[in-house]
Amino acid sequence: MTIIVGLLMAFHSLWALDYTNHIFDGHGTKTDLNYLVSRVKAGDVILVGEQHGFYPHHQTQYDVVKNLQQAGFSVNVGMEHVPYTLQQELSDYVKGSMSEEDFLKQMNWRQSKYSSCLEYTENKGYEDLFVALPFDCYLPTMKLSETFNGGMVRAINLPRAITGKVSGQGIDSLTPEEKAYLPPNYEWGSESYYQRFREVILSFGGSHGKITEEMITNMFWAQSLWDDSMSWKSLDYLNSLPQHNNSVMVVIVGNFHAAYGDGLAARFKARGAKNVHIVSQTFVENATEAQINELLNDDIQEGSSGDLIVITNLQ
Repeated sequence: MTIIVGLLMAFHSLWALDYTNHIFDGHGTKTDLNYLVSRVKAGDVILVGEQHGFYPHHQTQYDVVKNLQQAGFSVNVGMEHVPYTLQQELSDYVKGSMSEEDFLKQMNWRQSKYSSCLEYTENKGYEDLFVALPFDCYLPTMKLSETFNGGMVRAINLPRAITGKVSGQGIDSLTPEEKAYLPPNYEWGSESYYQRFREVILSFGGSHGKITEEMITNMFWAQSLWDDSMSWKSLDYLNSLPQHNNSVMVVIVGNFHAAYGDGLAARFKARGAKNVHIVSQTFVENATEAQINELLNDDIQEGSSGDLIVITNLQ
């Protein structure tokens, strides 16, 4: 059944959306997903970025898991959007013993006005940060993970009440009981990561009101705790598995967390991950080959955003 879902997902995308993925290695040479798979070893972590709700990016995530499985890996999928306190509910949902409605209530996930990830993308829901995306963007990949060699889907983030409070009131606002949810040895992210984060927040500040430095500091603390929690929980799980079962961890995450290696990837390495592979995804619309190459060159000059760079050209 899962294979059928995946095929329908692929064929539906070709029918409803006209897009082309241009895939490059971190040096700007054209390649494909096999380049990534050939470099992965048991115990590795693969971060696959996304523009939340952008259908082609979710299709790439599905394809990464599928190709790794075909190479013989047991692929575990870590979910950015799911707090680690809801692991049992996540497992029940993926296995079909909990309805999506009940699961999303547990998640406090806002109801989307779009019925599917595909519809969300067709209507450019991703252009408005305040439009909720359908959770079915992730379901095919999550189900695929658990079809082969013991792979599992893992909830790896902090409870939203914690990150929301830090983002709004600062890290010192947490009570001792709330601090108990935080990962051990958490840290403020790197300076380069902070500067990129600050630039993004200020770019939104012009349209959504005045942004103060204190607000940026609080939001970046939440971002840093988010990264530390995802790396902590992912590695705790991955390290608990028998070494002989050829397991890897694929983390499904917003591209900002993954790109350039100074956010989530840095925290994975600080916590002892041997190898972290970054798949950075972005997109353009109706771009020429020259424009795609220019975008790629700008990326490389800034310091490559990933070991695999996927630029989706949406027609």
